[in-house]
Amino acid sequence: GDPTVYGLYVVNPMSVKMLNKEVMGSVAINLVVHPDGRRQGLFTRLAEETYGRCQSEGVDFTYGFPNPRALPGHTQKLRSPNIGEVPLLVKAIDPKSLLRSRGLGPLMSSLGASAYRIGIGMMSAFRKEPKLSLDTEIEEIEQFDERFDQFWTEIESKYPIWLVRRSAFLNWRYFQIPIRT
Repeated sequence: GDPTVYGLYVVNPMSVKMLNKEVMGSVAINLVVHPDGRRQGLFTRLAEETYGRCQSEGVDFTYGFPNPRALPGHTQKLRSPNIGEVPLLVKAIDPKSLLRSRGLGPLMSSLGASAYRIGIGMMSAFRKEPKLSLDTEIEEIEQFDERFDQFWTEIESKYPIWLVRRSAFLNWRYFQIPIRT
């Protein structure tokens, strides 16, 4: 019969500009183990095999954002350093629908959405928005071309570490993934 899948570890390789040198890295997308496969070392085996394969294919490092439940597995079992926390910043586009989906009635959803909008407005009032001195035009594109490669060349030294954003990567990321709409 068909083999049973008890876990998987997905990483996405990508070029990273690091201190004026381009290296291959990867971001950990998901490491999951089915409940029937837990407590058998599968978490650790999957990660170690994935890291070994990454290394054999020229990937210098892997980084990720494990949830609080998975963090001890990464820091203790896999000896991955915890270099800090990244806050989750979310701005609800339709707070009323969000509150309704959480079980609040129409009146409470409307009141909550109004309070949310007032809070966002107050925060915006104290934040300095950058002033653009140029006229800005927004245009929808169907592919990234050499203009984006030129732009990348102009800004690639802005930060000591960041993802390489040439047109080949951007086209793959935003236009060539078949399941992306």
